[in-house]
Amino acid sequence: QVNISGILEKTLYNYQQYYEDFPVLERSIKPDVFLIASASLMEIMANNLVANAVVHNIPGGYIKIYLEEDRLYIENSGKAIQGKPESLFERFNKGDDASKTTGLGLALVKQIAQLYRINLRYQYENGVHRITASFR
Repeated sequence: QVNISGILEKTLYNYQQYYEDFPVLERSIKPDVFLIASASLMEIMANNLVANAVVHNIPGGYIKIYLEEDRLYIENSGKAIQGKPESLFERFNKGDDASKTTGLGLALVKQIAQLYRINLRYQYENGVHRITASFR
């Protein structure tokens, strides 16, 4: 059993320490949400989701993270992606051609989600990106 709440809190803390211009953060993380999974893979998943929200944000932007018993929502302000939204989780695909990322972060998230039967969904509306991971 892996404490997803603890992993998310640790991930957010680390990223806030690393980025001086970390976006405004709003969070509601239910304590002690557990999943049966590899702690290392859940850390990779959390790191990639948070990194994605930070790197693909806009100046003066924000991130909202909500963890409930059965799902995780990560929202961030940002420009619209180029291309089809469903391709964001494919290897080497980047939402912005100018991005300096490898395009592997969300592909890893997708593989981990498939392994643990976590349903992923991406939405973009009115300048807001939202990834939902449903656990049950």
